Amino acid sequence: MPLDANPFARRPRIQSSPSAATCPLPRNEIECTGTSDSETPKRPRDPDSPSSKPRKTPPKKTRSGIMEIDEMGSILEELIYTYSEKQPVTRHVNLATKSMLHRLRELHGSVRAQLTETSSKLDDALSQIDLLQQPSAEEQQATKERILEARPSCNATTQTTESKAYTEVCEPSNLEVPKALQRPSAKPGRSKASRTQNPSSSATSSKKPQPKDPPVKNPTVRVEDHHTKTWTEVKRQKPKLKPKSRPDAIIVKCTEKTPYADVVKMMNAEPSLQDLKGNVQGIRKSATGELILRMQKRDDPATDQLQSALRKMLSDKALVKTVHDTVMIEVHNIDETLTADELLVALFASIEGDIPAEVVPSMRKTYRGKQIATLVLQPSLATKLLTLQKTHAPISRIGYKTDSLNTGRFLSAIHLPRMSSDANTSADAIAEAIIRACDASMAKVRKGSNPYRPVAWWNDAIANARRECHAARRQCQRHRNSPDYESLAQIFRLKRKKFKNAIKLSKARHFQELCEAADSQPYGSAYKMVMGRLARQPMPSCSAQLGRIIGTLFPSQPQLILPQHQPQLDEPEPALTNIDEVLNLASKIKTSKAVGPDGIPNAAIKMAIAAKPGVFVELYNKCIVEGTVPRRWKLQRLVLIPKAGKDLDDPSSYRPLCFADDIAVVTTGKKLEDTSARCSSAIDVVISWLSQNGLALAEHKSEAVLMSSRKLVEKAVVRVGYTHIESKPAIKYLGVMLDHRLSFKHHLEYVSARASTVTTALSRMMANTRGPKERSRKLIAGVVTSTILYASAIWAPAMEVASYSRGCKSAYRRCALRVSTCFRTVSETASLVVARMVPLHLLAAERQSGGSTNRIVRDATISQWQISWDSAPNGRWTYRLIKELRPWLRRRHGQLNFYLSQLLTGHGCFKSYLHRFKHAEDPFCDHCGHGIIEDAEHSIFLCPLFGRERGMSAIGRLHLTPDNLVAHMLAEESTWTDISNLAAHIMKDLRRRERLRNGATN
Repeated sequence: MPLDANPFARRPRIQSSPSAATCPLPRNEIECTGTSDSETPKRPRDPDSPSSKPRKTPPKKTRSGIMEIDEMGSILEELIYTYSEKQPVTRHVNLATKSMLHRLRELHGSVRAQLTETSSKLDDALSQIDLLQQPSAEEQQATKERILEARPSCNATTQTTESKAYTEVCEPSNLEVPKALQRPSAKPGRSKASRTQNPSSSATSSKKPQPKDPPVKNPTVRVEDHHTKTWTEVKRQKPKLKPKSRPDAIIVKCTEKTPYADVVKMMNAEPSLQDLKGNVQGIRKSATGELILRMQKRDDPATDQLQSALRKMLSDKALVKTVHDTVMIEVHNIDETLTADELLVALFASIEGDIPAEVVPSMRKTYRGKQIATLVLQPSLATKLLTLQKTHAPISRIGYKTDSLNTGRFLSAIHLPRMSSDANTSADAIAEAIIRACDASMAKVRKGSNPYRPVAWWNDAIANARRECHAARRQCQRHRNSPDYESLAQIFRLKRKKFKNAIKLSKARHFQELCEAADSQPYGSAYKMVMGRLARQPMPSCSAQLGRIIGTLFPSQPQLILPQHQPQLDEPEPALTNIDEVLNLASKIKTSKAVGPDGIPNAAIKMAIAAKPGVFVELYNKCIVEGTVPRRWKLQRLVLIPKAGKDLDDPSSYRPLCFADDIAVVTTGKKLEDTSARCSSAIDVVISWLSQNGLALAEHKSEAVLMSSRKLVEKAVVRVGYTHIESKPAIKYLGVMLDHRLSFKHHLEYVSARASTVTTALSRMMANTRGPKERSRKLIAGVVTSTILYASAIWAPAMEVASYSRGCKSAYRRCALRVSTCFRTVSETASLVVARMVPLHLLAAERQSGGSTNRIVRDATISQWQISWDSAPNGRWTYRLIKELRPWLRRRHGQLNFYLSQLLTGHGCFKSYLHRFKHAEDPFCDHCGHGIIEDAEHSIFLCPLFGRERGMSAIGRLHLTPDNLVAHMLAEESTWTDISNLAAHIMKDLRRRERLRNGATN
């Protein structure tokens, strides 16, 4: 067998069938072929049938395996030469591509070697099989005779040459082949046709299947006309699917304590639900464990009735909501300043319908200042809106840039209309005229349109690092199976670390800048950042939850109709306003105040009133005469403030800005039963009054506390409507914790926890060597003081109990350390004196007396503080420097810093202080030798190491001592600055020496 032959190619076989068989004679003697095409009768073909068209694709060429492998090798060599090492690495041809080509070349060589070896072995095996199966000369002659006898009508001619004999034999019909001459088939039960056989030569021969055309969206079909015998192409139409309509459903989500079996029992036993049972098709449980009530029809009014009845029956035991079949519609050509709420009001006002609570438009920007809104509605509402085609949405401006106000353009553009028949129409017309004038004179500003606020710490270096990190990550992901994956992964990790470090450094630098700016703006961005006021409050996004919260906080009440007032003859007319009064009030409007929902700035209102005061006077007088307030003036934007530590799914966990809901009922009695009965009766009176005025009482949120001086702690049960509540040890009312003994122990514990949290947050922006200066620090520390002293006029005596006030004093001391930039080991008494912060118990007593702003009361407070300072056991070095508190508290110049506070407190890088806390081996001065203790007095006033600097400062010139140092500093600002610079120089040098000692020790 030659080497270029394909050992895996199929050998020619002659098709065998029940009606025809062929004889595989030896290849060197006889070769059997089928009948030619000219001799075989053919069936008539249809002239224009698509199946009768001749095949246009060329026949597949048979190629040997080694030839194909060699051709593949030449292609690989050409690719390797094209993408050689000299070529640069591009996006599509990288190192991984080159390495893969080399690996393919190696694989090609090994495959070709194995294929050559296999071909030679297979050739030898076939030769041996042919020798074993080759019949003898007698057998061959007998076979020829049997063939001639079986088909005598066939013409047989034999041509013999020197090399080979050729014999033409007609195809026999029934010829039995001896088993010795039969070759074994490739697989039992499977017949294969010869590749060289004509398809028409045998009845059992099969045609090769034609390749299928790729599927198309609208395929064409050829149809035959039986009359004209012609074919025409017809486009196949896809069947249109009808949209499936789903019925409404009600979902019941139970709480943890209420099983669904009890809910079903309650539904079966509830009389109000019996008439609505016929509208329910079935009940099942969802995959998430909720109960689903499937209704009979879509848009069934009984769905809302059943939902209301279930809510009333289950109350707080389960959450009931409806699910309707919905469709999605889009609203185009919306102004970019229009909000989602204003769009809903405009759309549903056009169809005169109520806005469903679950409808929340999704707004997205397009181009040229336009938006597109996507709404998911019920089919009936969607049909009504689609019949409108177009509607007018009044654009409410979000806001204007007041610094871009052009007075001339505003005055020339404002044209206030005349008064209409009623105050509402007149107010709307005047507001629209002012809005048009603002459009002509000011630039618009959009507030809150971008949910992601730009960060101030972003810069070009971070952007470049981010770009490199993403590029390295993509490069790494594309080479997961490459040998270079580990190196690329390492590069990606380095780039990512660089990106994170760039963000960290930029944030730290930006926060430092904010802290430095806090000196001029104490309550600016740094304060808001550390207090968490820059973070967005978690607001509910689910429309159903929003509707439930608003429905709970603002329950729907019947309209209150007041009796129409009939003026009497002797009754004076209502007092009307005039131009002078209107101009006087308009001048008091603050331009820095927030604008209303219409977006008109206060500066524009003041300018409009000054330009056209008569129009506004007429409008105000019309409101007084009609006894009404225009609807436009009563619109407000509701802001829900989540309560700390509350479940956000509960409607009572949110506090609106527009009302308070605390009511207190106090009853007294000698017996517990009488007190409880009186309290319940008083609560009934309150509930009756609330219902008459369109309000309701949340019975489940009511709390009670029993205040008694008895040693035995008792509990009272009070009835609030249909709910019975039990008294607690303490309750919070208006921010004050009231306990059963009125000791205010619980309140001081509650306040100390809040003050500690605030102090920890504020400490971030008040570092020792960075941040605002002393005056700004003291102003910021007022937040902690206000937090602790809230309602101190009530609980001031509780500060005298050491166990109660320990937590508050600890938080207050930490705040004083941040103000004075002292070490944390400084005592409370010394830190308060250095920071000029009055002790807490004195401030509480001062507020209890009602004279916190009275100078006389404050002098009395300082006198008490002076007495306690003189007798305090701690802070004696500070007392030696600052003996009198009044001059120190009332100083007009000088700012404390980290180095000056070490001088004033004695807590710093002195060896005596370090030895006290085991940070130095001995307390002696390294320069002066053994026996001389290095403390604040020695380092600042006596040590010869700093004699030159001391002599050039005010200490050397004025011969200052610890007893008169602060007095001279308070007398002259230059002396204060000189002493502060000397302290900074000495403390920095001592800190450097400490680091050297620690380095030598380590």
